[in-house]
Order: sequence, then structure tokens, then C-alpha cells
Amino acid sequence: MAEFKPTVLIIEETLSEANAIKDALHTLDFDVEIADSGEKALKNLNSIQPDIILLNILMPGLNGYEICMRLKQKKDFKHIPIIFLSALSDSVDKIKAFQLGAVDFISKPIQRDELLVRVKSHLINSLNHIEKINKQVEWLEEKNTKLSTLSKELQLEKERNDLIIQGARVGTFEWHIPTDTVIRNEVAANLIGYNTDDLGKDNKIWLSLVHPDDLKLAQKTCARSENRVDEVVDVSYRIKHKNGQWVWLECRGKITEKDASNQPIKVSGILIDVSAERETQMALIESEENYRILSESTHEGILIHDKKKVIDSNQALANILGFTAKDLAINKPLPMDLVSEKDRSSIEKKLLAEYNGTYEIEMKRLDGVYIDCELETNDITYKGKKHRVVAFRDITHKKQAQIIDKTRLTIIENYRLLSIEEILKITLDSVEFMTKSEEGFYIILDNNQEVESQIWSHNSIKKQALLNNIQLDLKQLEIQDIGSCFSFQNSIISNDFKAVTAPDLFPELNRAIFIPTLQKENVISILCLGNKKSDYLPRDISLAEEVVNIAWEIIEKKKTEEALQVSQEKYRFIFENASIGMSISDISSGKILEVNKYLMEKLEYRTKEEVQTGIYASDYYASPEARKEVMHLLKRNNSLSNQEVELLRKDGTKNWFSISYFLNKKNGTIETFILDINEEKKAQEELKLINKRLQGLENIIHHKTESINDLLDYTLHEIVEYTKSDKGYIYHFQPSTNLFILNNWSDSLVLSYIPDNRSHEEQALDCLNQAVSEKKAIIINEPNHQYPFVKDKSSPLLKSMSIPILIKNEVVAIVWLGSQKKNYSLFDAEQVSLLLETTWILVEKQKLQDEQQQLV
Repeated sequence: MAEFKPTVLIIEETLSEANAIKDALHTLDFDVEIADSGEKALKNLNSIQPDIILLNILMPGLNGYEICMRLKQKKDFKHIPIIFLSALSDSVDKIKAFQLGAVDFISKPIQRDELLVRVKSHLINSLNHIEKINKQVEWLEEKNTKLSTLSKELQLEKERNDLIIQGARVGTFEWHIPTDTVIRNEVAANLIGYNTDDLGKDNKIWLSLVHPDDLKLAQKTCARSENRVDEVVDVSYRIKHKNGQWVWLECRGKITEKDASNQPIKVSGILIDVSAERETQMALIESEENYRILSESTHEGILIHDKKKVIDSNQALANILGFTAKDLAINKPLPMDLVSEKDRSSIEKKLLAEYNGTYEIEMKRLDGVYIDCELETNDITYKGKKHRVVAFRDITHKKQAQIIDKTRLTIIENYRLLSIEEILKITLDSVEFMTKSEEGFYIILDNNQEVESQIWSHNSIKKQALLNNIQLDLKQLEIQDIGSCFSFQNSIISNDFKAVTAPDLFPELNRAIFIPTLQKENVISILCLGNKKSDYLPRDISLAEEVVNIAWEIIEKKKTEEALQVSQEKYRFIFENASIGMSISDISSGKILEVNKYLMEKLEYRTKEEVQTGIYASDYYASPEARKEVMHLLKRNNSLSNQEVELLRKDGTKNWFSISYFLNKKNGTIETFILDINEEKKAQEELKLINKRLQGLENIIHHKTESINDLLDYTLHEIVEYTKSDKGYIYHFQPSTNLFILNNWSDSLVLSYIPDNRSHEEQALDCLNQAVSEKKAIIINEPNHQYPFVKDKSSPLLKSMSIPILIKNEVVAIVWLGSQKKNYSLFDAEQVSLLLETTWILVEKQKLQDEQQQLV
């Protein structure tokens, strides 16, 4: 008898996959036969006599299910174990396979070790294989000398099978039903984190760990049900891992032994951790459910197709295209007839080429209206198969809004450079494009409601005559629709319009809309659009009116700005050339923003950059108190008129101005109007001083004096008060000795002073001697040294005025006045000299009286 080898029949149309399986099985020293179709396999069964069959499901001609059914109908071959091979992973496919009598189901792509384990396991448990083993035993008995060797080989084979099972992480179990004893391998226990001792020898602990919802499924392979055990069971259930997590196990079991009464004694099977596969399945189910929820709730149209027909679509797509759900039912051809002719070839290429991305097309709704759609196409796995999904978005309004925004932006950015006609042309182009009109033009009317001109869009073709070349009276025009638009000042839609009364003016229009623009209750223009391929809708009116309003708003703004520019130019000319000072200052910072030439000249500034702060800032006011009062009144009243304020020039000198203030809170500025009143103010001040000097003179004349010194002291007191000086002294002068003698004793000045031996520096500041030699008042407002006749050389520097008293053109005395702050003027000197002249007359008179009294 020839040596026996198990024979495996592979029924697989793909030879590359069949050869790969064949190579793997040769490692177990099996005979392997290949049939590339079910018909060939059934024809050659008698010659092949397979011990196990590996059968692909999806094949041309007879598929795997049909082959399996025919095999099970053949008496001699119905006990051959059949293992299905397939890329199908749905539970429905697996259940159908087992219902037809398969012993196992291996998913593609096939794992080599898993294949070997499952083939070997089912060969061992096959009755047909046992019969052949018996034949082999009989043959071995004849060859008794080889029995021990074969036994060892079988033992090694078993050990190798065990190693393969262990390495493939496949758990095995044997359940002896009469004793309810279970033998599990270590892998089975390890799948849920235990060892075999932890789980005991029965099913109690194992079943206690099964998820409550899955307990009935688990009991099919672990417990009797009405004294019956299923012949073949393939179930998946959850069982709690030792770490607390739920693990999905696939349990495949089969009765492997029965008693004489055909009652099951032993069930054998395998356990596989399918958690990852189950999670993938659940994720797929969840994904499809999420897709369904999203598909029904989104406003985007969804279409799933297989390049030939519709697989699925949502209600939103039907709404976008104006269809009912039945019109886009599954298994119908793709609705390519809805795509505009210009886009049809393009979209067909993208669909057939499996283009992934976004693009725009034009589609026609059921009501004949064309809409702009954005399509986004991608691959999708839907119900376990690869399909194509297309998302539809109606972007008609979006594109129209974009055109409106672009038109608005173009006009706003460039309106200063555009003419009114150019602005209107831009809006005409936009409206014409959005409403899909072939012609568009404006009729422009003047203030007398007469036609002034006609403006055409860039896309329109001008007909025989322009309006400015013919006489057109809208008030008398017999065209009903445009006449109504003008007369009733309402927009008009005319979808059966015909220009029969003015063929030279208007082209033949099958449809038209007329939109008036009103200003101060008068029509200033009429927008005419015509020759749309479909009827005009109220939406077309709304779009056109929005763009027209933009145009005329910008035009009015342009006119206003041009008028404002003329006004500003006039204001600027007046501002710069006014014979009154004008300035604008910032309220918060005090910085001057604008100042005119008059004010700069009066304040002695050469450039505007030299003016750092506003006219109302503290640095410009000679009196801080005056500035505070002005600001207080200005904040309370918002304006002040004709305020007399003394300001400082650039060189520090003062100047009187009459200022009017206006607080502009809206702009954050203070506007000032300034008039130079310094001469007037100076005259007023001088008049006051003259009056004051006359009053002083009257006081001196009527002063009751007892002596010359008393008269001089009183006069000096009046002079100091009059000039607002800090100090005042009188030196008598003796020309013969060049001697200055102080009238009254003082701690500050030397009593007598002869300037003969003075130094060069002292001589430069010897104002007393200079007043004698020049016989005029000497004014020093910027001294840089102490005076030589002052005792305390460390005393503060003083400004001074030395005024000589002349009798018969000869100096008889010097009045010296000093001050730290006051600047002396010639007017001061003149007024004091007048006082002194009168006083000296009184002194001479007193001397004469004293001499006469001595003679008596």
C-alpha cells in the first residue's frame, strides 16, 4: 500500500492566491490540488478525493455557496470539511456559510499561520480523515517495523500542531458533556488574563464572566439547552478580562463525539480574540449611522453612486434641485441631464476619473431655473463597499453676494478716480451677470425729469441710436411697462415685453425689468435689463436694486466729497490768508494741529513745526491763572468770545490778544480766533500809568513835608510803588568831585561812591556814572555782575533803571531802582522823570524857603 498523505483541494479563481496557499500547505507535507472554478472542481472530485476543501466565495460562474450546496448533496463527499475563503466580513456572510455546512470561515487577506492551524485542526477532527488514518494504521500494521517510527512522527506532528496553535494565539477547548468537564489550553485562559487553574474544570466560572447581554450566545457552546447541543456553533460574545475590560471572543464549536444513541458526548472548538475586528465593525456601523443622521440633517445635497447609478441620496439634494425624493431614487441613472451643457463633459470626466476635490458647475432645477452649485467628490465606504459620494451646495446666493461685495469694494476703492459713467458701467456689468441678462443700460434723467443720456454695460451691444441722439419723452412714451416704471416710480417685471413703438431705441426684448432710482421724490435714472433666457423673478429685482443703491450711494458720496473739497479749499485759503490769527489744537495733548501765517508772525514763529503745543497750553500764557480761568469757562460753556489774554512770544516777550475759543468735543479739538490788541492794550496801560503818575504827582504836591529829606523819601516811595520795583534809592551828585552821596543811610548800598578807581568790569556796569555822562535814563534788564555800589556781592542779580535829575541841563541827583523780575521800559523812565522834575522843583522851593527862614 502506498504512503498516505492528506489531500487539500483549493477552489480559487485567482491563481496567485491559490499558489500562495499551496506553498504554505506544502510545509505540512500535504498533497495540494487547485481548481480555478467550481465546475472543474466538481468534475474532478472522484480523481482528486480531497480530505479537506478550501473554497472561495466570490467566483464567476458557480460561486462558493452554490458549490458547497452541491458538495453536500453528494453522498460520497458530504462529510468533507469545507473552509470558506473570502474578503466578505459581514456576519450575514459568515452565518450563511455555516448554514450551508462549512466548518470554518477564513477572512482575506489570509494569515499563513492561522490557515495552517485551522486546516490542521479540521483535518484532525474529520471523520473522513479518521477513516483514512485507519487505513494508514492497517498499512502500518503490515509494516510493523515502521509503527514506532510513525508513532513518534505523529507525536511530533501533534506537538508541532500545539506549537502552531500556541503561536497563533488560538484558544482551544474540549467539553465532555456527560461530566460537564472542560479542558482548555493555556491560550484560551490567557485571552481573558487568567491561567487554566483559575478557571476550574467546568463552565461555571467562565459563564460568570460573560456579559449578561451575551450569555445566551455563550451557552450555545458551554451548556445544554433542552438536552440538546447544536451540531456546529459560531458565535461572538463579550467576556470580562481580568483587568476589568470587555473582550470580544469568537467561539467556533462542533460536536466531535456521540454515543450509541447519537447523543453528543464531546464538543471541540477554538476561541479567537476578535476585539479589534469587532471594534472596526462597530465603528463602521456607527459611521454609517452618523452618516445617515448627518445626511438627513444637513442642508447639503448628498449623492452616493457607483459611476452608473444612484446608490443613495438625501432630501436636501431633492430640495436643491426642486425634485421629490422619488425623482432621485436609488438604482436610477445619474441625473446628468440636469447639468448645463457647458459643464456636462467636464463633470463626466471627473466622475469617471474618480476626481477628489471641489469644483463649480451650473445646474437646472425642475422649474427650469439655473443655479450655481459647488460639488465636492470623494471616495466613501458605504455598506461595506467602496462608492463615490458627491456633496451638492447651492452657491447661487453666495456667488451673487460675492459679486455684490466685489462691486462695492471696487467702487469704494476707486470711486475718486472713476467718473460717474464708469461707476454706473461697473454696476451694470455686475447686475447683468447676476441676473443672466444679455442686455443692460441706464436712462439718466436731469433735474427737469428729461432724458439726459444713456449708459450701456460693457457686455451689451449698442443698437442703432443712442438716447442722446434722439428725442425721447418718457412722459409721453407709449411703451406701457417703462412708462409705468417712470410714472408710478416702481420696479416693473415684464416677461412678455416687446418694444414695438421704438424699434430704433430698444432691441426686440422678450423679457425685461425696469428699476427706477429716486432722489428727493424724483426719478433720476431707470435701469433696464433684458433678454434673459428664463423668466425674471422678484429675486432679480432685489439683486438689481441692491447694486443700483450701492452705485448711487457712492455717486452721491462722490458729489458730496467734491463739493466738500471745494469748500475745504475755500476754507484753507481763508484760513491761511486771514488778517486774524487762527489755530486748531488737540484737547487731550495740547498739541497745535493747524496755525495760520498771521498767528505765527505775531508769535514770531517761522515754521509750523516750531509750534509744539496749542495756543491754550500753559507754556503760551503769561499768566497761568488766566489760562486756568479760560479752560474752566471753556469746559463749562464750550465757547468763549473776546477774551483778553496776554501770550508769550517765542523770545519770551508778552503780547496782548483778544481770543475767541470754540470747543469741538466731536473732533476733540479747540478752535481759536486771535486778534492782536497789543497796541491798544499798551495804550490803555500807558494811559493808566500816566493817570497813576499824575495821581502820584498830586500826592507829592499835597504832601505836607517838614524837610527836604522827608519830601524825597515820600517821592521815592511813590516811584517804587508806581514802577513796582523791589528797591529804590536817591544819590545826590557833586559834579566837582564826581561824588555820589546816598540821600538816606542803607545797609545795602555804600553811602558815598566815587567811580574813579573802578575796574573795567565795574565800569561797564556803573549805571550811575553812565546816567551822569549821557544825561539820560540807563536801563539794564539783563545784568551779569553785581553793581559796584552794592555792599553785598552775593545778593541776587537785579534788573535796574538809573534816572538822572537835571537842573539847567546839569545832573544834580540819580534815582536808582532795582527789581528781580520786572523789565523796565523807556515809558517807565519818562513817567518817573516827569515825577522827579516836579519833585525837584518842590525841593528847590523848599530850599529857598529854608534859606529865607534862616535869614529872618
